[in-house]
Amino acid sequence: MSAAALVEDRVRRRSPLVVLLGRPEIGALIGACVIFALFMLVAPPFRNVANVGTIL
Repeated sequence: MSAAALVEDRVRRRSPLVVLLGRPEIGALIGACVIFALFMLVAPPFRNVANVGTIL
């Protein structure tokens, strides 16, 4: 077996989506979006523009 064949066996191409989802920043962004959507659904004061000062 040649050295080139050994290298190809160990190196696997990953899709851009898998590479993107493997980054910790993307996981944190998805989590923040889920929490934001949950608050938008459950808490009516969160949807009111006049209450933004109390949220931040």
